[in-house]
Amino acid sequence: APALKQASVGVAMGITGTAVAKEAAQVILADDNFATIETAVRQGRCVYDNLIKIVAFSLPTNFSQGLSITIAVFAGITTPLNTLQVLYVNMITSVTMGVVLALEKPEADIMDRPPRRPGKPLLGSFLIYRTFLATSLIVASILANMEWHKHISDDVDEQRTVAMTTLVLCQCFYVYNCRYLHFSSLTPETLYTNMLLNYSVWINIALQCGLIYVPGVNDLFGLSPIGGLEWLRCAMFGAIVFFLIEIDKFLGPVVIRALQPLWVAIAHTCFACSAPWARRVLPMKSSGASDERVAAVVRQSAAAARESEPLSLDHGTDPVKYARHPSLARSPSQQASAMIAAARTASQAIRRSAEPTASAQSQVSHPSPLAHEQQLLQQQHIELPFGATASGSATPQLQHHAIGTVQEVVEDRV
Repeated sequence: APALKQASVGVAMGITGTAVAKEAAQVILADDNFATIETAVRQGRCVYDNLIKIVAFSLPTNFSQGLSITIAVFAGITTPLNTLQVLYVNMITSVTMGVVLALEKPEADIMDRPPRRPGKPLLGSFLIYRTFLATSLIVASILANMEWHKHISDDVDEQRTVAMTTLVLCQCFYVYNCRYLHFSSLTPETLYTNMLLNYSVWINIALQCGLIYVPGVNDLFGLSPIGGLEWLRCAMFGAIVFFLIEIDKFLGPVVIRALQPLWVAIAHTCFACSAPWARRVLPMKSSGASDERVAAVVRQSAAAARESEPLSLDHGTDPVKYARHPSLARSPSQQASAMIAAARTASQAIRRSAEPTASAQSQVSHPSPLAHEQQLLQQQHIELPFGATASGSATPQLQHHAIGTVQEVVEDRV
């Protein structure tokens, strides 16, 4: 029972399990079959994926309406949509196609992915990047097609009809991009594996035709009948959005990696980007040297902390408890506190157990920061991660340098 309570997800047997285990567990297998866990994980990942797809579809389509109107107001041109048209797109088009995405089946690689980090925000760097790209493309399509039609007709209702039709057809094409967030949608399976999505697309196109050509309805929504060439132009802009998103699925990760130094520079110079929420959103990764320093310094400091103080069953609020028991650390801030506290405890233990010698002080040169920490660890009788031990003494300068490096690395990463 204590192990089940401490686990991230405690699983107990429903038939052969004890009553105490069932009460402590979070999940109970009614059939005592471990394959049920795999089925549940697959379904849970599918639900999360579909939620991401719905958000990835809804945000660009909604932002594109408001952004296109805002740009038109500041540019001094005719607004592409009126109030009823915006309400219709939000209540009918976006909802019907977005809800059908919730019925998507699991993707082929869904069980090959690594576990998702607990506490990972839903609106991460991928969704922000995809929302920015799709919104920009849809807004550019709406305004470009509307300006194109201005050279053909001066009727404001016709111009808004072209703009609204462009928005609806861009949504119809973009919803197929959202069926596979990372894989290409240019496959035959995209058209027949979710027939409800196809029905939803055709129904929305039929409703758009009704709004345009049914007398009285078009007057209510401020629309006018348009010809076949206008429909072809609207479909062309929708297809352009579709193919550009497909190209981005292959080139997007390359572009993000190429812009990695720019993100890091912005994060280090911009105060707002240095906030914890920004670090979770911006696609930044630490360098290999930083990972090596954390592995070589923090783990050794945590080992020294475990040796310097006896393990207590009552952890209280001491942050060192997270270094002794990583499963108790539920947030990055707690992990950072654990690392820093472990390093401080290790440094204090070193000061109490070692006396600086002249020979050790004379051997101190100025190698790289990682060599300083390794030298500090090798001069003390500290258990290394792989079971090796070393003995010796350290100078106060190395001790202060080690703890300073640990704090700098941990605070920078978290």
